[in-house]
Amino acid sequence: MADVRALQDRHLPWIGAALALMVFAAFTPTYFVPVAAGQFDRPSILHVHGALFFAWPVLFVVQAFLAARGRIQTHRSLGLLGIALATGMVFSGLAAMASTLRLAEQTNRQGQGNALALVAFTGVLMFAVFVTAAVVYRHRRDIHQRLMLLATLAMVQAASVRFIALLAMGMGMLPARQEGVPAPLLPLGLVAVPHLLVDVVVLVAVCLYDWRKRGRVHIAYIVGGSLLMLVQGLRHLIVDSDVWRGACAMLLALTR
Repeated sequence: MADVRALQDRHLPWIGAALALMVFAAFTPTYFVPVAAGQFDRPSILHVHGALFFAWPVLFVVQAFLAARGRIQTHRSLGLLGIALATGMVFSGLAAMASTLRLAEQTNRQGQGNALALVAFTGVLMFAVFVTAAVVYRHRRDIHQRLMLLATLAMVQAASVRFIALLAMGMGMLPARQEGVPAPLLPLGLVAVPHLLVDVVVLVAVCLYDWRKRGRVHIAYIVGGSLLMLVQGLRHLIVDSDVWRGACAMLLALTR
């Protein structure tokens, strides 16, 4: 039986809305503005990838508001759309990863390409794991909604890097990007800091909310949050391995 106290979890729509705003703000300078100006010359698959990944946080917010207002039947009907969208996101994420690797190969920056591909791959993998678990626990609302939030956290990694970089540029902590100048090569550990920061802020907020309202932190946050932190902590051990370089080379060969 679903936890009836889950009906009180009206904070999730607002957290989802904050994440959605972060995604749109983060990609405005690097995607929306260039597309509007006709200056986005990357492969067409990235438009499909972008449309699917932008649609997810919007759907999450809509679903969270429907659940909070008790409109469960509509929520469940849209859930079928969510499953289809999540499936498309996984495949488009892998296609976008191949596009990133190809661009890195063409610009002789394979090391950075492999690192970015690892971030994308682990993000897509965790997203798929959390969404699948959420579907399995769809009749346990308290678990289901928390797993969906964790899935959304897993898929906003690229946005969190861009968003925090924009904030840092605005505060003068980073130099502004110059037109036609490639992004600097950054170690995976430094790239991972914004992901970790956003995850920690959101997880601390929702865990504190649970503690205040329920007297305990929900097991979904404990297990899922620990898994997110573990994956982010272990990435630097994999990025320079022969296994990961071989996997990247295989993906490139399969998509040529």
